[in-house]
Amino acid sequence: MKEEDIRENDRNQYECFGIVIPDNLLQQYCQRLCDNLAKTVWVGMIIIANRPLRNVTFCTTFCNYLKQLTKVQIASLIQTVENDFLNNLFFIAEEDIKENVDNHYKCFCIVIPDDLLQQYCQRLFDNLTKHHHYSVERNRLLMNITFRATFCTYINQLTKAQIASIIQTAEDDFINEMFVMTEQDINDNAKNQYECFGIVIPSVLLQQYIQRWFDNFENLYHQYDRGQFEKNQTIDEFNISFCFSYIHKTTFNRQN
Repeated sequence: MKEEDIRENDRNQYECFGIVIPDNLLQQYCQRLCDNLAKTVWVGMIIIANRPLRNVTFCTTFCNYLKQLTKVQIASLIQTVENDFLNNLFFIAEEDIKENVDNHYKCFCIVIPDDLLQQYCQRLFDNLTKHHHYSVERNRLLMNITFRATFCTYINQLTKAQIASIIQTAEDDFINEMFVMTEQDINDNAKNQYECFGIVIPSVLLQQYIQRWFDNFENLYHQYDRGQFEKNQTIDEFNISFCFSYIHKTTFNRQN
């Protein structure tokens, strides 16, 4: 940002040198930085490694750049950014931006316009269904009570056809953690954040769900997942007998 940021005799030798960014090129630099953040799988590392972001004036400039993004640009970012950017650099209110925090990336954010919240929920939900070990606990926005309610509403509006498709195609972790038998199984104040959400399995899809779960159980049991019953939150004391009756019936049919 300025010559004073160049330090002679610094322990990191590269800091003895520097190109001072002209004022009329600051926007171009901000755009390049934003593009880099959108493409990396380690947003925090890029922010920590960026020298201009150690300068208070440039931090303000970059924050202003993010605030001036148009709805079209934000919509494009929601669709295309890497997951780490999606999880850490979107908010629903400017009040969520925190200055002088330990995690430097929390100083920056893109506020999602109200009419793009559904699109963000869709992208987040797709990530949860498609990526192995993708956890809701990684998403910064889900710490916001208002957004959690929005995301729950999105999940509650899924149709039976969509739920049936998810049961067939979602990753195993999603199958184990994000389905419940009743709305009472969803706990807003649960220690495990994923238990704040849940797709209630329609009764007409219970057989399909158990078939998918049983197939997973068969495939993984002899490999590494002997704790599958404990891991699956829909297999509780109220419905475990139903699951075992299904397993018994399936085994009997196969033998005959």
